[in-house]
Order: sequence, then C-alpha cells, then structure tokens
Amino acid sequence: MASIAWIIFGTILIINSAASIVQYWPSNRKCYCVSIANICSPNIQFLDYFCNPYSQAYCRENEIQYCDIPEGTISETCGMKKMTMMHKLTVGQVEVGEYPWQVVILKKRQYDTGYTYISTGVLINKKHVLTAVHEIDLVDISDLIIRLGEWDLLSNEEICSEQDYHPIKIIKHPGYNIHTLENNIALIILDRIVPLATSPHINTVCVHSGPIQLLPSLRRCWVAGWGSSQPLAPATKRLRNVNIPIVNRTACQQSFQKILGNSYQLPENILCAGEGKMDPCIMDEGAPLVCQSVSGEMNVVGLVSASTGCQKNVPSLFTDVSKFTSWIHQQVFEHY
Repeated sequence: MASIAWIIFGTILIINSAASIVQYWPSNRKCYCVSIANICSPNIQFLDYFCNPYSQAYCRENEIQYCDIPEGTISETCGMKKMTMMHKLTVGQVEVGEYPWQVVILKKRQYDTGYTYISTGVLINKKHVLTAVHEIDLVDISDLIIRLGEWDLLSNEEICSEQDYHPIKIIKHPGYNIHTLENNIALIILDRIVPLATSPHINTVCVHSGPIQLLPSLRRCWVAGWGSSQPLAPATKRLRNVNIPIVNRTACQQSFQKILGNSYQLPENILCAGEGKMDPCIMDEGAPLVCQSVSGEMNVVGLVSASTGCQKNVPSLFTDVSKFTSWIHQQVFEHY
C-alpha cells in the first residue's frame, strides 16, 4: 500500500461556501430570548419565553435564542446546540455556540506563558474527547491544554469564556499506521467533568454504534475549523465551516490513485468527503465531520485525517468513526 503520510500532509480541507446548521428540536425543549451580555452569566435573565424553537426570527437582532436541553443521559442530550445568535452571517461564518462540541488542542510554549495551536477534536461526553493521532503523537501530555467553548482564537473577550482542561491520559489506537493513516484515532481523558448544564456554548456530539439514518439531503455533512495549521488559511481566527458531501469510496480511491499510483487502496476504516473545489483551506487535523440524523441530532461520522491541501477535485480523507465505536465505548468504560 502506498505511503500517504508525507505526500498528503497537513489534513486541510478545501472550503469556500457553507450552510449553517439548522436543527429540528425535540418538542419538550423550552426556548428563550436572552441578551448577549447575560447568556453566560450565572444570573442569567430570560427576556422572553416562547414555545416554538423552529422559529429563527422570534428574538430581536443581536439577542440570543437560547433553547435548553432537558435532563437526560448523554445519548438523549447530545448533538444539539443550545444558543443561536440573531444576526446575519456571511457564507462560511460560524456563530458562537453553533459547534458546541468543537475542541481546540493547544501546546504550552516554552518561551512564554502562551500556547501554540496543534489540532482539533470533538467532545463525546463529559470527560472524553475524540481526535486524530497524527498531530499529538509525539507531544508530551504535560504540555497539552484541551480547550472547550472556543470561537475566536485571537480574542479573550468572547460572549462566553472558553474552558481549559488538562489531559490525564491519551489512548491512541494500537493499530495506528503513520504511513497509511489507518486507525488514526485517539481518545483524550480530561482531568475533570465538563459542566454542560451551566455552559450554554458547550455540548457533546452523538456517537452512534450502528448506521446513522441521515437526512435525505444529498448526504451532505458539516466540518468546521480554524485552519491554524495551514499557511494558506485566512487571517481571521474565528471558527468557520463548510457543508460537504460524503464521497463514494470507488470515486475517492480513483482520485487518490491519480496522485499516489494505481496500487493505492483506500483503507476500510477511512471515508471520503468534500468536493475539492472550495477555497480557502481551513480544516484542521482531528476536526469532526458531523451529519444530522432524521431525528435532528448531530452525529460525528469522521475525523479529518488527511487531504491534499488546496489541490482541487480531490476529496479529503476522514477516519470513519463508525468503524471504531466498540473501541471507543470500551475505552470510555475503562477510563471514566
């Protein structure tokens, strides 16, 4: 099998346009209008209450539509965003709290008290984060910071403050292959429980054990990132997203054979997504590919594993999360 770790390095996805996630809320959710200044305050004040979370125009401009999540298990409350900003977004922009499961992985700098961006991950429960092995493989665990609730990497004055955690253990899949990027998945265990109930901008994504029945919308899914590992990334460091299609395995393999040679065989635990026609390149290693199920929640189906950077007409490679659900659940059970 041809080696792709050096030929396809950097794990960046090509994007230009994106559609924001529109979710269909369970009927038992209550929604409120909240002032921006109060959304993350411990003394939050609801300006108004309404029972129609489908409405995207009820609250006034620059207010926040906050929809609570009823108490329940992680499997019942995952994959739902809680807050929606009442303002217009340009194509590719992401509002605060739109990807509440998005995680930033940072490394402490040796020369000052700051951090260096490494990669991205996704929160799957109150104490565990999924990511790709590639960028964290050789990093000392004591140098890592796991940040939740991030939106603007260059600002410390966001609507809701980010939350920093220390990893106490990183479990890398034993079958990880740096050359083929097979089994490119790792589980990070956080040093404490994430307070989901009091964090309007943070929630978990869903991880299903079986096939996911997706919305019949051309099998398109979303991936978001900051593009901080890519020299061609835009100057902004606010989270951005793109809506991309899942690509047929045969077509994907043929695309990569044009680059790597006819002997290249797409590994079984890798899926392909993206049209390879969008610019700029902003995706990050380990970023979650999320798809919406027919019941409305967002499910992580892939983790950005590799791409040809900004090369056109070539999809990106993702670790196929569905192939690892048994391993994920086993590790979570053993390390909670």
